[in-house]
Parts: sequence; C-alpha cells; structure tokens
Amino acid sequence: MKIFSFMFCLSCILISGCSYVRPTIRGNIIPAQKRLQNSVTVLKNDSSFFSIPLPESVIQNAQIVLLGETHGVSANQELEFQMLKFLKSKIDFQVLLMEASHSHAVIINKYLNTGDTAYIDTIFRHLKGTFAWTNEYAAFWKNLYAYNQTLAPEKRISCIGIDVENQYNTALYFLATITPDTPAFKEIQPAVIKLKNVKFSDNSVRDAWKLAEEINTNWRTNESLYETFYGENYRDFKIVLQNIVNAKLVHMTKKKSGKIRYNKVRDSIMYENLLNAYSVNPTARMYGFFGSIHVLQDRYFGIPSLAYLLNSNSSPYKNKVISMYMYYENCENINRPDYKITRTQSEFSSRVFKFYKEEYNAIFCLNNPDAPSETLKFYPYYNNVAGGPFQYILLVKNSKASQPYGDLQ
Repeated sequence: MKIFSFMFCLSCILISGCSYVRPTIRGNIIPAQKRLQNSVTVLKNDSSFFSIPLPESVIQNAQIVLLGETHGVSANQELEFQMLKFLKSKIDFQVLLMEASHSHAVIINKYLNTGDTAYIDTIFRHLKGTFAWTNEYAAFWKNLYAYNQTLAPEKRISCIGIDVENQYNTALYFLATITPDTPAFKEIQPAVIKLKNVKFSDNSVRDAWKLAEEINTNWRTNESLYETFYGENYRDFKIVLQNIVNAKLVHMTKKKSGKIRYNKVRDSIMYENLLNAYSVNPTARMYGFFGSIHVLQDRYFGIPSLAYLLNSNSSPYKNKVISMYMYYENCENINRPDYKITRTQSEFSSRVFKFYKEEYNAIFCLNNPDAPSETLKFYPYYNNVAGGPFQYILLVKNSKASQPYGDLQ
C-alpha cells in the first residue's frame, strides 16, 4: 500500500475553511531525525498496522485515541480504517468519535445497524461543498458496516458526533422525523407544528437559525413538556436543537472575529458535547479522526484545542488521550467548495523525514521508551509537557486528492 499528502488544515470534516501553517522543528534537527529513525514502523500493506508498537502503559491507560488529518486527501479514510481495525484489536474500543454533528451520527448509526444505504443517501444530500462529500468518505462507512458484521453484536462499533450542526437542513429534517404525530401540549403546539412541517429541502441558513432559535426559546420555558412529549427521543431532540443554535454562534464568531477565535469556540463546544456523552458511558473507549488542529494536546497560537481540553486537569480523560498526527509528502488534496485539486506543501517532512527513503507510509512512535531521549520540539506546537502535542506521527506519501462523491458512481 502506497502513502499519500501534506497540508495543515484549520477545519471540520463537514464545513469550515482551511488555513495552512508550516510546522518546523526548533533547533537542531539531527536528534529529531535520530529519534524518528529509532521508532519507525513501515506500513507496506494492511497487516503492517498490527506491528505498530503500543507501549503497555498506553494500552492500559488510553481511553481516547485521536488521529489528525488534513482534509481532502484520498489516503485518509483508507488509513483511518486500517487504524480502526488495529486499535480495535488492541484496546477493543466501541465508540467512533466523529467531527460531525449528532444528527449525522444518529443517521450513520441507523445505517450501521441496518445496512440500508438510504441512510447514506440521506447524509450525502446536504454534504456537497464539504470535505466529506467524497467517494472515500462513503466507502469508509460501507467498509465499517462490513467489518461490524464480523464482530459479535455487543462488540460492534457505533458513532458519536460531537460537532455543531453544520448541515441545517439535515438537522431540522432529523428533528421533524423524531417529532411525534400525536397532539402536543398547547404551550408547545405552535413550535411543534412548525417543526413537523419542515421538509428535506433547501431552507436558507437564516430561516434555519430563526426557526431553531424560536423553538429553543419555547423549549427553555417549557422544558418538562418537551421531555414528556418527545419521550425516548428527547435527548436527541435536545442535543440537535442546541447544536443548531451553537452553529450560529460558531459561524458568527468566525465572521466577526476570524478563524482562530472561531476554532476556540467550536472546540470548546465539541469538548462539552463529548462530556455529555461521557455522562452516559464514562468507561467507553473511543477512537476518532479529526482535522489536525483538533488533536493537538497543546494550545494552538494560544487557543485550546479539543485534545488539549480533553487532557486538561479538569477533564475526566486527563492522561488518557493519545494523539496521532498525519504529515504528508508528495500528495494532493481537494479544496472546498469547488473541489479544485492542489499540491500539498511539505516543508516539515522534507527536512525532518529526509532520512526516510521508503515509498511506503510509515508511523513513528514518539513515546516509545526505547527511542532516544531527546525531546522533539515542534513549532508553533512547541511545549514542555512530557507528552508533547502528539505521541505518534503517521507519514503519508504519494496520495492523490479525494474524489468528489459520485465521480465513480
């Protein structure tokens, strides 16, 4: 299996823009190269993943493993799926974290439970213009469904989406589908009728926000009535409604204050959403793939990322988070919204990985006790904490860009 692309992305798998930052090594790169040389696993084929060194302490303590990607590279989903199978064999996780919304994950779970591809069609109807609208993303879910069928039912993997609701039509339609047909309490009836009449069509963003805020205001006044009315679907209703409201907050922040402040607000919301999931199943082990910035266990230009928050002193996941960072060499990626193909830059990998002559993908273990003791100091991801901003580097070589959905259908 060949390797594939590089570019650092400030992003979400479903929506948001990209911002390229060139990572470099601060100081002499020779110790860094020596450390990397002593910790490399060459990934020549699918089975090579099962030779990745995971120290016993990592296996015992890890509760969340995050893999950080640059969106739009064809190799990503294939490698992420191979990592999924490897981690399943090592830590037997059962929850796949998604850089996607709660409603998106609920629909994906329905597909994983039934195999009905109509659920995939539902998801893709409003993904066009996002990094997720690709053949590779669709293939990932079909591969996961097939893989789940090889596992005992109680061992199968399901999904949790922790992002805001970026696809408003999908989110509103989801709320409409879980709204009961029975008459509602008079205090909530007008809001429920409006929601029940939502169609799976192209409502404007402003209309979606207006409707969500109107229902949210009514819900805050009559929460107990909504809980009774929605019954077993109340938790889904509450999460999705709040995430639509939060989506407006996130994207207005981006418009008014720029991408850095936007990511601070967005990552804090993703963290809170994950804590809500923790309250339901505090012992669950999880694996997820996100845009690169979200998996850094250090502040990004002063902004706390998702992984940084997960590993903070107040987090129930403190010292239980592993971050794997993907770098790319000789690769291409697509950009939103027109899916134009661009060459990715590789200043970091050309310097630090110059010693690596193989044409295959490779993973480098930075927390291997047998590796040299020199600390890798990454800039602008530089810090002095023992774990560093990430513990593994997955080097991806020679990948084409992702293919927009339907090109091969």
